[in-house]
Amino acid sequence: MAKIMVAHGVPYVATATVGYPEDLIRKVRKALSIKGTKFLQIFAPCPTGWKMEPGLTVKITKEAISCRAFPLFEVENGVYKVTMKP
Repeated sequence: MAKIMVAHGVPYVATATVGYPEDLIRKVRKALSIKGTKFLQIFAPCPTGWKMEPGLTVKITKEAISCRAFPLFEVENGVYKVTMKP
């Protein structure tokens, strides 16, 4: 979805996860500071749907990043930047 937004020329597109709250907060603040359309894709596991303990949420999100299932990046005016390298 994020790459579709980039292809449509959205000025700021980013991916984030609840496992890295500092990165998430920074991206939200950056998005708020940019004029025009913004898109944030936030990965947050659903304990009920995934049948997992709620206490595993942060661990699962960090595992998704480390195994490259969900990359963390931002694209500002077409310029890609990886924000968390596994």
